[in-house]
Amino acid sequence: MYEFFVPAILFSLTGAVTPGPNTIMLMSNSLNYGVRLTLPAYLGVCLGFTIMFAAIALGLGALFVQFIWLHTLVKIVGGVYLLFLAWKIANSGRVKLGAREQKPITFFQAAAFQWVNPKAVLLVVGSVATFTSPGENILLQSLVLCLIFLFAGLIGMAVWVVFGSSMRRFINTDKKAAYFNGTMAALLVIAIVPLLLVGVPRP
Repeated sequence: MYEFFVPAILFSLTGAVTPGPNTIMLMSNSLNYGVRLTLPAYLGVCLGFTIMFAAIALGLGALFVQFIWLHTLVKIVGGVYLLFLAWKIANSGRVKLGAREQKPITFFQAAAFQWVNPKAVLLVVGSVATFTSPGENILLQSLVLCLIFLFAGLIGMAVWVVFGSSMRRFINTDKKAAYFNGTMAALLVIAIVPLLLVGVPRP
């Protein structure tokens, strides 16, 4: 399994840094609320993804294969939850320093989002299929992959949190913030399409 270390690290970093539902959510949250108030969502994404990764790697995918209706139910609930997050982003206003009228995305909301995030699910399924060997200790392999993806997620998501915060100086009016949030919400809704099309994940 050690020969997979470098490819797995490169794969995980690429997946974490490239745009997707998580990066859209964190960038928008950071622009509207700042880095400090985005930290709970940031940790929710990283830890929630790691937990979801471990669950699928250790056999949850097989449960979806056995009970197709369960996977369909998860997709439906996931689509509704994605719409809720999109609505939350679209209705976010740029928060001035000291203002507390609006609330950012929470740790648990971000963590729960990982279970319905199509990009996250596809990354897990692809990495488990590519970087594990059936003849070796699956528990150890899954643990190593989880740690690699946790490390990559902490780095990749931090880039987007900082990027979102740095955009505050340019998107500095309510009108600009409304346009930005509307665009981010629309991009998040677009993510529902691959979520509905993706098949049953297989570990």
